[in-house]
Amino acid sequence: EPRSPLPWLHIAEEVASVASERGYRRLGLTGTHWLVDSDVYPEKLGALAAFASVVVYSWGSQRAILDFPGLSSIGRTTVTFAGAAFIMALAWIVGAAFGAADVNWAAIGPTEIAALALYGIGSLALSQILWIVSVERLGIGIASMHINAAPFYVMIFAVVLGAPWNWAQAAGAAIVVLGVLIAQGRRA
Repeated sequence: EPRSPLPWLHIAEEVASVASERGYRRLGLTGTHWLVDSDVYPEKLGALAAFASVVVYSWGSQRAILDFPGLSSIGRTTVTFAGAAFIMALAWIVGAAFGAADVNWAAIGPTEIAALALYGIGSLALSQILWIVSVERLGIGIASMHINAAPFYVMIFAVVLGAPWNWAQAAGAAIVVLGVLIAQGRRA
């Protein structure tokens, strides 16, 4: 298939480049056996899946604000989590129907369950509540700018803690801010 004449960034290539620069010899990869071992996702569906997830996530967040004005932020978060759980269950069923690797339940013990609970309840739930509050108070455009600039914020914290400044990440954050300003109809 012909490739686009535009330059593309592939997350796997970028991760491999940084890992090589830093001398990492092993990296963790998460995904189903079928997905990890095939070229379907990275070569055929990766960009489409990423775009669709951004559109659905933004749409769902905005709909939670508009369609459930009487619910608290925690209630709206519950609605969005329930929707995400339904979609993930559906994706698992479809994957299983097409021969995706089965879950190795024997490998999941108390440590993995505790880590999942910490991630799912602690960080993911808290970040979703804050996301819903920011969409409600700032609007989807400005809230999206901040969530996309999160790596830049992390970089600032890292610099404060002694890490070197990264101009490529700073330029990426500036592009995000400029894109949001353009999308909002304001002049930079």
